Amino acid sequence: MVTCKTPLHDNSDFFIACLAISFLYEPWLAKGHLTLRIPSLKLNNQLKLPPYPPAVVPPFGTDLVGFTILSKLIQAFKYTFIIAFLLSTLQLIVNFLLGFFISLQSKNTFFLLIIKYIRTFSIDSLFVTQN
Repeated sequence: MVTCKTPLHDNSDFFIACLAISFLYEPWLAKGHLTLRIPSLKLNNQLKLPPYPPAVVPPFGTDLVGFTILSKLIQAFKYTFIIAFLLSTLQLIVNFLLGFFISLQSKNTFFLLIIKYIRTFSIDSLFVTQN
C-alpha cells in the first residue's frame, strides 16, 4: 500500500527531527566538534584569532569568542521551542479559566460586556447574526 504524505506532514517530520536533535544535542552531540571552542588557528604559518569565516570552520563559522555558530543555532531552537510551548500552555490555561468563570457568572453584567466586546471582533460575528 502506498501512502501519500501531505506537505504539512512533511514539515512536521522536519520539525520533530530538529526538535529531537536540539534536545539530544547537549547530552550526546555536544561532546564532538560542534561546541568546540577554537581560540586560535594556525593558517599559512600565521596565527589567526576568532571570528572565523565559514570557509575555515564549516558550516557557519564562529563567533567572537570562538564557539561555532551551528551550536548556538541548535541551542536557540531548543530554548525558543520551550518558551513557545510554555506560553501557549499558559494561554490555554488562562483562557480555560476565564471561560469557566464567565460561564459560572453568566448573569454578571461585567462578564457579559467582555463577551459582547470579544464577539464584535471575532470572525464568527461576520457569519452569525444575533437576534
